[in-house]
Amino acid sequence: MRGLLLKRKFFFILAILLCMFVTGCLGDFATDAPLAVTQTVTPTETVRPDTSAPVKETPSPETTFPPEETPQPTSNPNINDDLLTVRFIDVGQGDCILVRMGGETMLIDCGEKKFYGRVADALAGLGITEIDHLVATHPHSDHIGGMEDIVKNYEINNIYMPKIEHDTRTYENLLDAIEAKGLMIDAPAPGTVIYVGGAAVTFLGPVNPLYKEINDNSIVLRIEYGNFSCLITGDIMAAAEKDILAQGLQLQSTVIKAPHHGSSSSSSQSFVDAVAPEYAVILVGAGNSYNHPNEEVVQRYRQAGAEVLTTRDSGDISFITDGTYLTVSTEKSVGYD
Repeated sequence: MRGLLLKRKFFFILAILLCMFVTGCLGDFATDAPLAVTQTVTPTETVRPDTSAPVKETPSPETTFPPEETPQPTSNPNINDDLLTVRFIDVGQGDCILVRMGGETMLIDCGEKKFYGRVADALAGLGITEIDHLVATHPHSDHIGGMEDIVKNYEINNIYMPKIEHDTRTYENLLDAIEAKGLMIDAPAPGTVIYVGGAAVTFLGPVNPLYKEINDNSIVLRIEYGNFSCLITGDIMAAAEKDILAQGLQLQSTVIKAPHHGSSSSSSQSFVDAVAPEYAVILVGAGNSYNHPNEEVVQRYRQAGAEVLTTRDSGDISFITDGTYLTVSTEKSVGYD
């Protein structure tokens, strides 16, 4: 029995010594070649990056140019100096026409005051800050309501208005703004010619400065460039149409801005026949209380061979020409009632 116990004790001590020897050898091996640590992830676990440590952002490189290579603005890319643009801007039941050529601008009327932002947006879109020729066809607010702000906010080189009196606050405010800027008002006689770029602008009316109706005192002008022409008529009625016809000046035009929003008081048969337009543009607001345009007037233009376009249906209407070829485009705007 005692011999058996000694054998067990001997083997127990031997086992301990063997374990110590093996452990020591493994320890020495670990110090010579460290083990690679791998992270075991169960299928239900997701490894996420440590977001507690701040992340250093690398700034994107900036493009710099030597002084002599710094890009400089040249001209508005939307403007071609060889093209004439006549744009009828949608200002509801009112008139606004923007003429642009060769870097020069003519603005004819600008609608009610509430539409000033619409007109300013159109000017800004072309990079226009200076108006070479500003025309107020007559003192009614649907033509000059926003013109006080135009005079205040833009450099104006020339301003044209009929020589008439009108006692409304809108008109008085416009005259005050003109005076404050030291501008002189020109009332051009029929036959007077000015230029917008290469386009000739001939004033045709008013012929008689003492019309009973203010509408008949509207400035009327004809724009001509190459084979293209456009007649702008303000709100003239039958009396003024008759007098303009009697002057014997050229009236035939590619485009006519139909007088007085297509009212039955205007666009007499003899006047439409003399103009013989290919396009009749009617500036008119949707659901207006005047029932403009008059259907008989619309048909009169169509029977004369004209395509009738309205700002009510088409929004802005633009005619762009090089004097030989003509492009007609329309653009509906939103945000202005």
